[in-house]
Amino acid sequence: MKKLFTIFTIALLAGCSSTQPQQVSYQPKAPEVETVAGAESVAFTLTSKDLRTAQYVGLYRVNDDRSMPIHPRQNVRIALDSEFSSLFSDLGYTLTPNGENSVKIEILELLANVSPGSFTSTTSAKMAVQLTAESPQGKFVKTYRGEANLEGSGVDEDKVASVLNRVSNVVLETIANDVELQTYLEKQF
Repeated sequence: MKKLFTIFTIALLAGCSSTQPQQVSYQPKAPEVETVAGAESVAFTLTSKDLRTAQYVGLYRVNDDRSMPIHPRQNVRIALDSEFSSLFSDLGYTLTPNGENSVKIEILELLANVSPGSFTSTTSAKMAVQLTAESPQGKFVKTYRGEANLEGSGVDEDKVASVLNRVSNVVLETIANDVELQTYLEKQF
């Protein structure tokens, strides 16, 4: 009976423990949107920049004073740039290579913190993106933020990727539904 209890305990602990994710698949997805009225007359150049100080997208807490980085398989800026291009095109705006008007996306923060536990783990992610719309008539600057959390047993690449993609999708959706931005683009561009 003692051996059975020991085997059960080892199996239970092995099932609850997890290995540290090394790389995650970062694939944000722009929301499906309807065309904005008047957007077809608005054209601008879209650019993006990654201003994060580190290129990892997650930190796996090993213990109280040590964390290990989690890297994306894809380039974060390129993945987001593609989704922002799709988003603005779907909204009805015309993207031009060298326009008089411009929209610049700057990635300020994208990070998931992974805290493994004995039975449950917590993954929380934050994202911040600054959008600058500039025309000869003026400038519009706004920072968009998002947060996402996931709790459950074990930690793996899919769970970390899910939280990172979810927080990115929240920010993309917030930008897509920002009436203040749409009004500025229509009136100033």
